[in-house]
Amino acid sequence: IIIPIFLNTIFKKINSSVMLSFLGVIFSFIYSWMLIFPTSFVFQIPIFTYFFQDIIWEIVLAISSFLSILFLYNPCSIALEKMLNLKIIIHL
Repeated sequence: IIIPIFLNTIFKKINSSVMLSFLGVIFSFIYSWMLIFPTSFVFQIPIFTYFFQDIIWEIVLAISSFLSILFLYNPCSIALEKMLNLKIIIHL
């Protein structure tokens, strides 16, 4: 819930795919760090042990977020703009 709130308030004027990619990296780390405490509590793993074992996952998540936002943000936003301009309604 933090990401949509930040993107619609503080970072609302950012439309650059590069800047949004860097925000994706930051949000990837925030997401991973928020899960450290509940996961270490549920599985009864020391927090620092979980944190150090989770670093590889955090880096992979940050890289994949960066690349997917960098390459897919512009094509997806253009497609959505076209759909909104043509008033195409997709029923799921």
